[in-house]
Amino acid sequence: MAKVGFGTDFEVPSSSRGRGQRALALFILLGATLMLIKQYYKLSLSSSPASWLSDLPASPFPSSSPSNVEAVSLPSKPDLDISPSHGTSKLNTFCKTRSCSFLFPVRIGEQETKAQQHLYQLGLLARSLDRILVLPRSRKSRFGACLLHPFDHYYEDDALEKLGISTVLQWEWEEWSAKRREREVQLVRFATAKDGMEGMSGMKMGEKEREDAWGKMMCMREQAVSLGDRRIDIQVSTKPWTSPERRDDFARLVMAGLAEEKHQSTLIVDYNLRYPFLAPSIVTSAPAPLPFSFFPLQSHYTKLASSLTSQLGSFIAIHWRIETLPLDRLPACASSLVDHLVQLKRSNPSLSTVYLATDYPIDSLISGRHAGNEAHSGTFTKSLSSGHEKTMRRFLKQFDSAAKEVGLSLTTFAREAEKLGRDVGSDLELLADTANPPSPLQNSTLATLLRDSATSSIVDLLIAQQADVFLAGLPTNARTSTRGCGKASSFTTRIVDARRERGSSAESPKGEEFAVKYFEVETGDVLTPDDQ
Repeated sequence: MAKVGFGTDFEVPSSSRGRGQRALALFILLGATLMLIKQYYKLSLSSSPASWLSDLPASPFPSSSPSNVEAVSLPSKPDLDISPSHGTSKLNTFCKTRSCSFLFPVRIGEQETKAQQHLYQLGLLARSLDRILVLPRSRKSRFGACLLHPFDHYYEDDALEKLGISTVLQWEWEEWSAKRREREVQLVRFATAKDGMEGMSGMKMGEKEREDAWGKMMCMREQAVSLGDRRIDIQVSTKPWTSPERRDDFARLVMAGLAEEKHQSTLIVDYNLRYPFLAPSIVTSAPAPLPFSFFPLQSHYTKLASSLTSQLGSFIAIHWRIETLPLDRLPACASSLVDHLVQLKRSNPSLSTVYLATDYPIDSLISGRHAGNEAHSGTFTKSLSSGHEKTMRRFLKQFDSAAKEVGLSLTTFAREAEKLGRDVGSDLELLADTANPPSPLQNSTLATLLRDSATSSIVDLLIAQQADVFLAGLPTNARTSTRGCGKASSFTTRIVDARRERGSSAESPKGEEFAVKYFEVETGDVLTPDDQ
């Protein structure tokens, strides 16, 4: 007699019995075994916090899901290659002495660096509602519940705590939620209103449609949380406020409306606004939250940037965003940039290197390969043309000719990272502080860090802040419509602000020209790539 489970004994027939009996017994034994496996799997799911995450499909989202949410197979445990160790959730003790409620942004529409400002806005909203902000995952300069890396892969995990906003990481919320019996959450969508609401702002509450896209967007299943039967829509016009007073009135309306949802443990937020709506002064709870500041980066990025910077000598950094430039002005801007570089070298003979950060995929041209078909911006990739390629090839040719005369070399993040990888054997251990105990960073490889496309933009930012000279295209606006060679961007602004602060703290304070120098179309001539 063989005991196979569920308290039932089955007798395996001897060979003297017929084949039919043997087949029947084996069939019964197989069925019992499968039931045992199923029962074990069910128990395993119920006893493992957030284990439902590992059951997510790896296939892309359907077309009805938001286009800028990256579909990935979420790991059952956060990626620890170069992120701090997670340890025990602070909610295990914090929520024992008080009732915990949360605000969880599962998607933020814009990319860095505006995405940081939007997350801060939602932190202020959470603070005003006496909720804890859940810090979502991140990848490719975006924040979202379905992305690959935890928040503290890129940023210090207490970045918003330092601004007076209570936070937990996404995995902590998942663990907490998995242990609760009542898991109903409230969906909230912030969106720019469609045509017909221009000049209006308001909050609309209505029944939500039961779309599969919502569950996939949040990387959640119905067994994990109950999505409820309605969605709160908060809609604003494309140009929502004409004064701070109107903005503050709208903020109070939002806070009052969402305060009525206090019975919901978590507000699940899909955020797709373009302008801030909450000022710190609106949050009345003490102590007052601090104004926004950009989140401190994890040390592995600053160490990588420092190592690359040490390879450059005395250098000029350029941030040149060309996506929004009219194609017929691009050649004249390229020529102007080369002229500026030559002038800078002649007035500062110690300068030896030009570090170029641009949204155009220029590395493929520098290496002599065919033109890249993927820009360093998702929107720019859609509009890349042969005209861009011709102009950038011409720019490289002009630069090479001028550089030979004055002694300059052109480099990019990709080229310097490749050089660093050869020098240190692709091991970031040499970049770590050897005076401290080994960390996950020391056990990781340079290749692991570089596989993430966000690394280049982060390091570009840090290197440009440390350059001897910083150049950017003159932002195009109403006054510079025929001369502009760039766009006013929050990325450039972060570089300029950091350099301005660096210049003011120097032993001999440096002027505004240290913060940034602009290049522009000098004569107003408009050329095409074929004219050169």
